[in-house]
Amino acid sequence: TYFEDQIPRFGVRVAAVGESNPEKPTARITLSDRSTGSEIRRQEWALERLTAAADGVREQAVSTEWPVSQWPAEGLVCTVELLTSGQVIDRVSHEIHVWRPKQNKQFVTARDGKFMLQGQRWWAHGINYMPSSGIASNDWPYFERWLGARSYDPEVMDRDLGRLKDIGYNAVSIFLNHPDIRAQNLVDLLRRLDRLHMKANVSLRPGTPMNFPWPQIREHIEQLRLAENDTVFAYDLAWEPMFGHHEQRREWDGRWEQWIVERYGSIANAEKDWGFAIPRDTSGKVTNPSAQQIDQDGDWRRMVAAYRRFLDTLLYEKYSRARRLVRSIDPNHLVSFRMAEAGNPTLRWNGLIPYDFAYLAAAVDILAPEGYGRIGDWEKVKAGCFTHAYARWAGPDKPLIWAEMGNTVWDLALMGTPPQRLQFQAEFYFDFYKMLIGSGADGMFSWWYPGGFRWGENSDFGIINPDGSDRPVTKVIRKFGRQPLHWAPADPIDHWITIDRDARAEGLTGIYETVQEEFWRELMAGKTPGLRTAGTGTDSANCPALAVGNTPWNGTNPPKYLDAAFDRVEVQDASGKWVEVEKSGRVEVARGKPVLARVTLTNLGEAKWITPAGSDKPGAVFVIVGSPESSRAAIPNDVPRFASVEIKGIQLAPAGLTQEKQVLITLLAQGRTPFGEKYTVTLAPQ
Repeated sequence: TYFEDQIPRFGVRVAAVGESNPEKPTARITLSDRSTGSEIRRQEWALERLTAAADGVREQAVSTEWPVSQWPAEGLVCTVELLTSGQVIDRVSHEIHVWRPKQNKQFVTARDGKFMLQGQRWWAHGINYMPSSGIASNDWPYFERWLGARSYDPEVMDRDLGRLKDIGYNAVSIFLNHPDIRAQNLVDLLRRLDRLHMKANVSLRPGTPMNFPWPQIREHIEQLRLAENDTVFAYDLAWEPMFGHHEQRREWDGRWEQWIVERYGSIANAEKDWGFAIPRDTSGKVTNPSAQQIDQDGDWRRMVAAYRRFLDTLLYEKYSRARRLVRSIDPNHLVSFRMAEAGNPTLRWNGLIPYDFAYLAAAVDILAPEGYGRIGDWEKVKAGCFTHAYARWAGPDKPLIWAEMGNTVWDLALMGTPPQRLQFQAEFYFDFYKMLIGSGADGMFSWWYPGGFRWGENSDFGIINPDGSDRPVTKVIRKFGRQPLHWAPADPIDHWITIDRDARAEGLTGIYETVQEEFWRELMAGKTPGLRTAGTGTDSANCPALAVGNTPWNGTNPPKYLDAAFDRVEVQDASGKWVEVEKSGRVEVARGKPVLARVTLTNLGEAKWITPAGSDKPGAVFVIVGSPESSRAAIPNDVPRFASVEIKGIQLAPAGLTQEKQVLITLLAQGRTPFGEKYTVTLAPQ
């Protein structure tokens, strides 16, 4: 599939294998209208006599460019023939199409925690797709890079996608490796999906936002013109990341120490507030909590609460930046990633820390946990209802999908798929649909399509047999997937449960173990329980005066329900231009003149920020410059949770600045407490 402004190159590569042919062959290319069969163009080349080389193969290649002035509605067919003595001895043909952006594009959007398409609610009933042609291959590049020129087969795609549509899926989740952009096969696949009225969640590889390879991700979007393609409904920017176990988290130990000093003023202040010493490694350096401190409650709970808040802010910093970059060239598509064990309320595994929805919901457009922690009978599956309830608390305006769910039916001892495993797969899917629909989630993506033994992983997660026939699970999918628009929306919340992540060291697992009895009692009684905290529905004037870890705030510890992130800081430089300045960055400014800044902030806390509106009422939020304060600027309007605001006209320095100076920018809830990130900028007068 080409873009309309591209000139197709047509050609032939001929190989001699084995014995040589005494004849000089002719290569012929014919271009014809796919719908009528009428010939549009033809060209022949006289080739050299093909003689097999020592390794058994010798090749010749010829090609030419043919501009296509008018593309037929159903595309073209290119037929290549090899002739000797006027007789055709080999022939191959394939389709050629053009992709044009639609005049009236219909993008999937997110509104009030739901997907919307063409003015109606849309549910994603999807599957993680790779073609059936590569499932058992031990050729890893052929299997993994299935959208590359070597592996991509349009006939296989059409057959597979037709089956998926027939089963009842309306979306696929697919991935593209950066080197395969050049083949442009993703554009062809999206065109085929669009014909079936299916959408695509597209994973762009490599990397994750924690170390974001923006130049490569940008090439994906720009070269394939994805911003204009409404078959894509979301970008998937990371594949199952987690903070991991203690040793894996050590890469962030330096940032953890910096965060403590920024938010508490010093390590000593933090330890006093926690009533517990900070963890240190054998060399005395600050490190992160141990496996025991993550998996079990104890006197370390305040320290662990602070560590979890640090991870929250780190996630927001990295993932919000990635989303801003994507949106700078594509404002049309939702941005998220598959979140592995995020939201799993029963996870307790050697100190493993998955991502948490708490601040992540401010940085993405979709919450997308995976369902492998739910594999089992209904008693195991049903905890997904709590995942959904936690997501509704963390990001009530964000849809929730299960990015992956499924289980393997392969028995390594038997090297096959015994009936009892196939039956369990069907029962698991039935229970998962029951949980999904009952909780009011916005979709799911099964893992995965092709059935059969997967080399390397030694698994079979397929929802069909290798020959394309139904498995027991296929019948379950057909039952629930025929009419996803008939899935019932979640009932309104009519019973509130108060949660507190800081009350126990185990994070979400600790929350669940504390309230699960009440949650299930009310659910079984026909209620729809919802989660909230003591800070839900409050504002900067009346939120509880608590710090992280449930200690009283004292001006040198981070407030629990008030928090802020600086998304962008711009300073007027020496030439009068507005330039973005990184945290702890340096900017040259005009000597002797006032220095002005403008900042964009996001409210990460639960409490709404209130504007002074011309008065200094308690709780009114100001941007404060300097310590001690040299100037302040009020927020122009109230700012609810996860909303952003731009504050202009902030004076970083008055007239008369002649020497380099570091300036601190912070936030203050008037008459209550300072809060949020602290941002420093060095001004260098010129």
